[in-house]
Amino acid sequence: MANVTLYVGGKREAIEAAEAKTHVERFEKQADGNTVVKLDISCRSWSKESIDVLLQFMKDHAKDVRYLNLADIIASKETEEGLQITESIATAFLESNLLEVELSDNAMGPRGLTRVESLFKNSAMQRLYLYNCGLSYESMELLHTWITADDGRIANTLSELILDRNMMGVDGAKEVGKFLPHCKKLTYFSYNGSRPTSEGTKYLCEGLAGLAKNCKPVLRRLDLEDCDFGADGTIESLCEALAKSNQLQHLNLNDAELGVEGLEKLAAAFVESSCHLTHLKLDANGELGSDGARVLADFLVSQAGSLVCLHAGINELGDEGIPILLEPFSACRNVLEDLKLDQNEIEGEGAKALIFTSFPKLKSLNLEENDDMPKNPIIAKYGNIVNFGDVDEDDMDGEDADEDLDTLIKQMAGASL
Repeated sequence: MANVTLYVGGKREAIEAAEAKTHVERFEKQADGNTVVKLDISCRSWSKESIDVLLQFMKDHAKDVRYLNLADIIASKETEEGLQITESIATAFLESNLLEVELSDNAMGPRGLTRVESLFKNSAMQRLYLYNCGLSYESMELLHTWITADDGRIANTLSELILDRNMMGVDGAKEVGKFLPHCKKLTYFSYNGSRPTSEGTKYLCEGLAGLAKNCKPVLRRLDLEDCDFGADGTIESLCEALAKSNQLQHLNLNDAELGVEGLEKLAAAFVESSCHLTHLKLDANGELGSDGARVLADFLVSQAGSLVCLHAGINELGDEGIPILLEPFSACRNVLEDLKLDQNEIEGEGAKALIFTSFPKLKSLNLEENDDMPKNPIIAKYGNIVNFGDVDEDDMDGEDADEDLDTLIKQMAGASL
């Protein structure tokens, strides 16, 4: 007897009852004498009729399924029909011990989570994905209840929780902040684009700080893009958690508007944790200038050997700031693959720094909207991995566009990626 994974597959379009029957026939053959551990019916729009065809097969094998992918299965459906479909599927798995549940991109709305409660009844869930589901703060009240129920049955096992693109407001963030301290095995938490406002962000960060007080966090990835750190004590609470998260590898604080002072606190927390980041995303964090570049550079000295991705766009680092930022990468054989420096007012000095810094593994260089940067020497070095965005031919360097152009090209001849 072998473990098998069953996929519906096909184009992202509606699935009718006749096609559903062919999948059931195929599934029955694949499942014969084997154990169905994963069922994936994602990215197809199921009707009540088509899901009814599959329902008995799901019930027959639900006790063995550990990984269930239901992402994007009710596209274009009226709300009530969509909720009936997700509820009927969830009911089939009432007695299952599900380890991973993917429900992303289903427009379930405020009522939707109540209809899939069966998925949480007996599961020691490890991974839960709820990206872009139209969830409300009431949904987070329910999730709080389910995660902490039965002496924290799910809280004690949950390692990944994705709540991106759900407009749950301040109250939703408050509920999430309440249960985060109980999730001691959490390795990946994402709240990207859910706009909790400054008050809600504070609740989230206090929850992360509470986690750090309850245990030594095992966080490896934390995504808080578009969160607002303006409220007093918010960045301090986040740093309290980060200072104890020595396993952290991936941090996304895009659109956080931390400013230089916030970056200083962040860098101090990283120094205390001794973590080694692979991904650091800090787009749109204020008018950082050369002072902000220096804060980042001093911290990146310890990270340049591990960092694969650095996003520092829309920060007005300036032509003086870019050479400072790149200093740590010149001092070691770095492994950077993705560098994003768009909208930073880069001109000649920044261009020189980019030319003379060696990036042996670089695959993507984003320099969009640095309008006064000499582009030809950058293109000569980096070729098609550099992205200047939509640039008219008239905006490209002519023979007299920059008096240093010929010098840069000659100097560049001795510099390699």
